[in-house]
Amino acid sequence: MFRATVRLLEPFKWMQWLDQKLAQNCPVLYVAFGSQTKISPTQLREIALGLEEAKVSFLWVMRESKVELRDGFEDKGISAEVPILAWPMMAEQHLNARMVEEEMKVGLRVNRVDGSAKGFVTSKSLMHAVLELMEGEKGKAFREKVKEVAMAARKAMAEGGSSWHALNNLLSQTLKQKEINSSKFN
Repeated sequence: MFRATVRLLEPFKWMQWLDQKLAQNCPVLYVAFGSQTKISPTQLREIALGLEEAKVSFLWVMRESKVELRDGFEDKGISAEVPILAWPMMAEQHLNARMVEEEMKVGLRVNRVDGSAKGFVTSKSLMHAVLELMEGEKGKAFREKVKEVAMAARKAMAEGGSSWHALNNLLSQTLKQKEINSSKFN
C-alpha cells in the first residue's frame, strides 16, 4: 500500500512502486473519487478498512484530508484494459455504473447497506467487491471482456477508425461553417 499527499511524494516514487508491481505481475487497485465528491470521515475509514482487509495492492488518490486513518495504513479505465469497481456518487455516475456492470460487463458496482444511491458502504462489502473484482471468477471474466472493449476502442480511435472519421468530419464541418460565417461578414 502506498499513500501520501502530492506535496509529500518524492518525485516519481509512486511510479516506481507501480512499475515494481507490474514487474511482479501484481495487480493494483486504483481508488479515486474525483475532486467534487464529498465523502464523510466515517465512510473514508470504512473504505480504508475494506481496502486493508482485502489485502490487495492499491493506490488511493484523494484530496488532502484531515481524516485520521489507522496507524500503519499509510504504508484509468477501460482503454487501459482495467476492469472497474464503480461507486457512483452523483450526476451521470449512476447511469455509467449501470452501463459498466450490466451492459458492457467490464466491472462491478459497490453494494450499499440500504441499497440507496447515496447509502453507506461497509468495509466488509467493499472488501468482498474488491476481492471479487481482483481475484474472483467475475473479475476474471471482466478482465477478458475489458480487453475486447479496449481493443475496439483503440481501433475506433486509430487513423481510419470510426471515432477518427467522426472527429475529422466534425472538424471539417466546423471549418466550413467558419468560412461561411466569415464570407457573410466580409
